[in-house]
Amino acid sequence: MICKNQQGFILVDSLIGMVVLSVALLSLAALFIQTTKGTIATDNQTKATYIANEQLSKLKVNDGLKKDRGNPDWVIVPKTLLAEGNHGTIFTVQTSVVPATEVPADLHPDTIPVKATVSWNEPTGPRQLQMITYYYYGAR
Repeated sequence: MICKNQQGFILVDSLIGMVVLSVALLSLAALFIQTTKGTIATDNQTKATYIANEQLSKLKVNDGLKKDRGNPDWVIVPKTLLAEGNHGTIFTVQTSVVPATEVPADLHPDTIPVKATVSWNEPTGPRQLQMITYYYYGAR
């Protein structure tokens, strides 16, 4: 039996329950969005690493062939590509020999450092990954 002073209690209790449930569902939705953004960013980083590694691997044919720092064979023409299955992210990759002014003094003189730079855009802003590897000049 419901008393006269408790007639609106069930309605208020239901409204409070719906507000609490709504806040919880909105929190879960925000968590899902942040997790998705983090997953896409990690996927982009992985793809950029793969692209840079692939570019630098193409230069292995020059390793030990007495091609010095100035040889154009160490540079791959910059290109833009869309990685498959990557949410429409466009990557730009550029490969070049590290300038002599940036090479550490203790690096063996027969070693040529080559750098691949991969750039892409994310909702948080532009991103860039640089990978450097060393090839043997073989002059001596």
